[in-house]
Amino acid sequence: MEHCCRFIILACLAVVYLPAAYCDCGYQSCNPTKPDRLNVHIVPHTHDDVGWLKTVDQYFYGANNSIQHAGVQYIIDSVVSELDKDPKRRFIYVEMAFFERWWREQNDATKEKVTGYVNEGRLEFINGGWSMNDEACTHYSSIIDQMTLGHRFLKDTFGKCGIPKIAWHIDPFGHSREQASLFAQNCSRSFQLVIEFTVHIRTMHSYFSIQSETLCQSLKYCLSDHPMENTPLS
Repeated sequence: MEHCCRFIILACLAVVYLPAAYCDCGYQSCNPTKPDRLNVHIVPHTHDDVGWLKTVDQYFYGANNSIQHAGVQYIIDSVVSELDKDPKRRFIYVEMAFFERWWREQNDATKEKVTGYVNEGRLEFINGGWSMNDEACTHYSSIIDQMTLGHRFLKDTFGKCGIPKIAWHIDPFGHSREQASLFAQNCSRSFQLVIEFTVHIRTMHSYFSIQSETLCQSLKYCLSDHPMENTPLS
């Protein structure tokens, strides 16, 4: 009986730890490229404002579409459905304020399926903050708090495959040196810093040209493995 119990315990441990060995998240999960060709990477993604023209609840549930036609819960539902249809498909997601709410409303079967997509690298979380914060009027302590909240949810829910590797800031109104510094400092801990951004025409000449030098300096230090621990935030 003792030997039987030991066998059962060992079998259970094998079942528990087996999936971790088959996690294929990260860059190794990317579709293969051809070295003799020009490889174009198309990244399907969605940008979901955590409150802008509508409230957070209205955005999530798709209410008050007379202002803006948007329902984030349906976006995530459709992503899961499409990933289920083709193993070659990939998707990235950013705003944890919406994803965490969606996650809480799912059954165990859906959670298990989505966890599998994350472990396979087919669903990847980038940035991973509670929101994609503004850079013009936010204080750095608030940025740190909201990023910590989002990253903690991802780590607790999905483990290492849920931790973002990419800093993705595509819709702030200009770019601040504080944000660049925070991303650069964070790269030594979780991010491999790659910033994708759009520049609003109305701020290009008056703002971005001033801030781009600081951003490039931060990138240079980060990508050369020089963590900017002592870089002042202002």
